[in-house]
Amino acid sequence: MFAAQRQSLLPLLKWKPEHRGGLYFIETSDEQSGRLRHGVLEDDEVHNWVLANSCLPESPPPKSMLGGFRLLLCERSSLRDEGLQWRELHMSRDSFTLVEEAFLLPSATVPAFFDMVGVYSRFTECDAATSKIKYLKILVQGRRKLGVADCVLSLCYCRDTGWTYGFLCGEGLMEAAEIMNTEPLMPVLLGLLNPCLHLKSDPILIPAMLLKIYTERIHLFLRKQIVRLDELEEEIGVSRPGRVTKARSLENWPSDIDIKKVTIGLHSIATELYYLNRTCLWTHECLEFLHTLAVECLDYTNRCPTRHVEMRQGIEYETTRMKWIAGTLDTSKERVETQLSVLYSATSQRENAIALNYSRMAQEQNEISLRDVQMNTRIATSTKQDSIAMTTFTFIAALFLPGTYVASLFSMSMFDWLPSDGNGSGGAPRVSANFYIYWCITVPLTLLVMAGWYVWYRRADQAWQKDTGYSLNDNTGANRTVEVGVKSDG
Repeated sequence: MFAAQRQSLLPLLKWKPEHRGGLYFIETSDEQSGRLRHGVLEDDEVHNWVLANSCLPESPPPKSMLGGFRLLLCERSSLRDEGLQWRELHMSRDSFTLVEEAFLLPSATVPAFFDMVGVYSRFTECDAATSKIKYLKILVQGRRKLGVADCVLSLCYCRDTGWTYGFLCGEGLMEAAEIMNTEPLMPVLLGLLNPCLHLKSDPILIPAMLLKIYTERIHLFLRKQIVRLDELEEEIGVSRPGRVTKARSLENWPSDIDIKKVTIGLHSIATELYYLNRTCLWTHECLEFLHTLAVECLDYTNRCPTRHVEMRQGIEYETTRMKWIAGTLDTSKERVETQLSVLYSATSQRENAIALNYSRMAQEQNEISLRDVQMNTRIATSTKQDSIAMTTFTFIAALFLPGTYVASLFSMSMFDWLPSDGNGSGGAPRVSANFYIYWCITVPLTLLVMAGWYVWYRRADQAWQKDTGYSLNDNTGANRTVEVGVKSDG
């Protein structure tokens, strides 16, 4: 079923057998004590190691029928760009093909290398003569999660011999992967398998240990996010549960909150929890799958009932643990949402405070402008009063100026207004008979000056009103629209 897909994906696998330390084996011995043997393999040593005990006819049969397992670990180069189509394995193509054939790995192994969403499945192969299940094949492609793991486990259990043959390939197996930010998986797996050698013939052992690693790493990763969330809650300062022994001061809240830092932190945690939640769901479902498989394969595996119960109870424990880890994760997501709501409220309060300050500044500026307008009004009123006074003085001066001028002119020595007695001496003072000449000249001249002043005043008023919209003798001009014409130099 997977043959065509396998053939199309094989060219996308790049082989790096020259990479030292990329292959590692873990196996149980045929001895009664069941010691665990492990070590580094070179690529040219894979052939002999595989054929020493495999499902191929040319391989020698196991020395005992107590069962056991043989597991080959292969490092995969870091996958820094998830969009890349190719995968890089630290082994040769010939070695991989041999392992795939000798261990009777599921045909979906190669497609699983290119899957990152999480896959688990089982395949069975029956004996042609008895129609009974002879081989049980299990494929677990762990969901890729940075900080947790990224690996593919493919294995085959032989019912006749009780042996399990497996191939584990992934990133950060023997070498610490910087992008994973976790310790290598191989030492952890060894530490889990050593105390469980009495279950070496159980085909569920290795998948269960791998899922146990997943569960523990998910828990540790979640704890890191919770610690970060605690720090951000303390930074925001409004959450004060019983675990908080010293609350931060809220005297300058929310002005003292680093909005940028807290926003980035909360959204980063929310994103991590979202992807971790998908990994939790996959791990929980995979544990349930292993539990169901452990019950189903009891009839055709060489396991004693007590060991079967031990394996089943161990899986049940990890399933329950994973369930409550997922519950803690949901609670953490709710905490993030609560803090985001508080952060949005704090941001709004800061913006309102800033807007209020700007409003106060604008109000103060308006008050200053109003005082300036009032001052200008007083100055204009004073100027108007001065203008009225000057107009009055001008009117009075214009009224008396012609008469004064004529009087001064007629008082000159060139005019003789006194009568003569014939001998050159003056007589008694009297009004000259020519006094009417003074009025005949003064009155028309005064009227002429007043008319000229009035004509000039009207023309100046019209010119001012045309330029500014104000009238020199009309206070209502301030309410009219002023149209200013702009003359172009061109």
